[in-house]
Amino acid sequence: MEAENNKAVLTQLRAQNLIVTKVEQATKTSAGGIKLNLSFGEPKVSTKDLAIFSRQFATMIEAGVPLLRSMNILQTQVDNKALGKALQMAIKDLERGLTLSEALGNHPKVFPLMYVNMIEAGEVGGVLEEVLERMANHFEKEDEIKEKVKSALTYPTVVFTMAVLAVVFMLIFVLPSFISIYDGMDIELPLSTRIVMGISNGLQSYWYLMIGIIILIIFAVRRFLNDPRGRLMWDNYTLKMPVFGELQRKLIISRFSRTLGTLLKSGVPIITALEVVRKTTDNAVMSNSIEKAKKNVRDGQGLAEPLSDSGVFTQMALQMIAVGEETGELDSLLEKISFFYDREVDVTVSKLSSALEPIIMVFMGVIIGGIVIAFMLPMVKMFSVI
Repeated sequence: MEAENNKAVLTQLRAQNLIVTKVEQATKTSAGGIKLNLSFGEPKVSTKDLAIFSRQFATMIEAGVPLLRSMNILQTQVDNKALGKALQMAIKDLERGLTLSEALGNHPKVFPLMYVNMIEAGEVGGVLEEVLERMANHFEKEDEIKEKVKSALTYPTVVFTMAVLAVVFMLIFVLPSFISIYDGMDIELPLSTRIVMGISNGLQSYWYLMIGIIILIIFAVRRFLNDPRGRLMWDNYTLKMPVFGELQRKLIISRFSRTLGTLLKSGVPIITALEVVRKTTDNAVMSNSIEKAKKNVRDGQGLAEPLSDSGVFTQMALQMIAVGEETGELDSLLEKISFFYDREVDVTVSKLSSALEPIIMVFMGVIIGGIVIAFMLPMVKMFSVI
């Protein structure tokens, strides 16, 4: 069975009414019954793919098409190969007598935990088409926000990358010709010129060391972020950054509210819903806060207090959550919070994009201009001597 960890395997097997005595991780081998996974270019299943699949699935179920026939039709129509392969295996599981949630739960890399739990709630409540419709709306909104953030940051990133490449090109290919001119002159070079010449010589002579240093830095950063303590420190720092921190907080509040609201509205128990939200969040600070909130709810207390300790949620969001708990309309108020912060994210992203463009242009202009001035100063000094 393919799953994220041993606990996920236990959950899936117990859902099939099986008594688990032992779980071991399979070793990668080319022989025997275990296949070696060497598919490096295998396409991932995006939120857009899941949104389209859920929308089509909901339409077919609502039209009265039987479940197995709907799955067979959708499996032949999906463009994503990974999704198509997962659906093909899920159809075989359905034919063996598994429920839809169990069949989809066997593919955690394709169908996230939230998806499986909502499908299970829809099956139990007999409202599968409504749950699929909600999931389609949820994933469409997720994809929309991702695309807005990505498109807003694409232009500044491209400009910055091109400017860096231009600087490297100047240092490696253009400035060496000036260096050869200055070597034959009996003049004292300014400090700025000597610094730029040193950088240029270093890039030409020790370029392999530079590449090695960059690789080591990337490796060290990845190792730091993979460590739970390092991840917590980094996530805590990003939330306190001047502009990006505000955007990060709004994105977290929006995603938390939308995911939890969708799960609760679909009939998923709040403890299970909080665990699903905790596993789907990619911020360690928020994950710890949700874990505390889950314990509070289990003890008969509220959500607002542990969420406020994280420092992520605004007072408005906390007050609306508290009101939702008191009135029993938590799912509706969470959707309202999500809608409000989705608009806030749009405004913040547009402001950030507008501010980044001139800042990057000025910053790179100063660097390129500084390099040019550093190499023109000796010429000015030479002309003044003449």
